Amino acid sequence: MTTTRKRSAPTPVDAQTLPEVRLAAPASALAELGIDVGTWKVLTESIFPSAKTPEGVLLAVRYCQARKLDIACAARCTWSPCGPRPSAAR
Repeated sequence: MTTTRKRSAPTPVDAQTLPEVRLAAPASALAELGIDVGTWKVLTESIFPSAKTPEGVLLAVRYCQARKLDIACAARCTWSPCGPRPSAAR
């Protein structure tokens, strides 16, 4: 007995977002901050892996840019727009 699966229509993708990354952000927001797709992918998958929204990552980037800090600082600090961080032994 064979079963047939009903195929759904492909979901339309907004040309202004980045579908190949975990957290898609508007391309206009990335361009405004000077972030390319590769950097965004690193930010969402390595630097802020627990981020639940792209807005949280964008907030951290803006925070660091305003204070002329390296974005990696946001991953090491205790404050995080992405939610609570597990406490680390110091």
